[in-house]
Amino acid sequence: MKLYQVLYFITVCNNQNNISRAAEKLHISQPSISNAIRELEEEFGVCLFHRINRKLYITEEGEAFLNMAADLLSRSEEIVSKMQDLGNRKNHIKIGIPPMIGSLLFPTIFQQFTQLYPSIELEAFEDGSLQILKLMEKDALDVAIVILNNSNLEHLYSVNILDTEMVFCTRKDHPLAARPDISFEEIAHEPLILLKPGSYQCYMIENSLKACGIVPRTILHTNQLSTIATFLQKEIASAFLFREIAATIPNTAVIPLKHPIKIHIGMVWKKGGFIYSDTAHFIDFVKNKSYLQLL
Repeated sequence: MKLYQVLYFITVCNNQNNISRAAEKLHISQPSISNAIRELEEEFGVCLFHRINRKLYITEEGEAFLNMAADLLSRSEEIVSKMQDLGNRKNHIKIGIPPMIGSLLFPTIFQQFTQLYPSIELEAFEDGSLQILKLMEKDALDVAIVILNNSNLEHLYSVNILDTEMVFCTRKDHPLAARPDISFEEIAHEPLILLKPGSYQCYMIENSLKACGIVPRTILHTNQLSTIATFLQKEIASAFLFREIAATIPNTAVIPLKHPIKIHIGMVWKKGGFIYSDTAHFIDFVKNKSYLQLL
């Protein structure tokens, strides 16, 4: 049995058992289809069609084969697609990274990994953790480094990389700047600049404020950390950032939260999917965590 014979048989069945129509659809001659079906019948030792008054009527055996043949053809197309995908994606890894994680971890990971595997290209897709996890579900990414807190990881493998916490950042001369810690109630009226909706930071901060009966005064959403840093330095708004990111912004007061928001950063990849060898190298590299000492 050959795949083209299966295709010819299915096409005849999908065109009201009419060889002429199937030949037009496939752009081949009618005898080619007739011969292919006859060869299948001889190989199987069954009749796939009854031939009555120059018309074809599918047999019970033909119906059984049609169900199996459709599945076989679908699987063969999937194999072809995956093999072509292998060729197209060789030496190329699509990685989802939220802005703050991208700033904190990715430069070091990129530098160290590409030194070990110079032929592998890393392509970064920046968005919020929640949006990136949706892209992972759709197989749009090979791997992602995201915030693991409260995420639905049922269909994903995950490994923790780094733990940090969210801190409140504001101008140095803010009345609360010298406080050892701060509550959401104390910053209820502060103008805020947050990452865009779809980020865990935006989701967590806005929901934490609302849980305290506070309507957030968010004056801008952005995915650019440079914009957040500028707003802080120009004293336009306050922000919530990872402790390590906040420490890099000059002339900024960094105040821990009275009720800390612990952040668990980790890598995820999809369960049950095909893992390309290049992606496997990247997963092993990130899991090793040797790059953390360079942060």
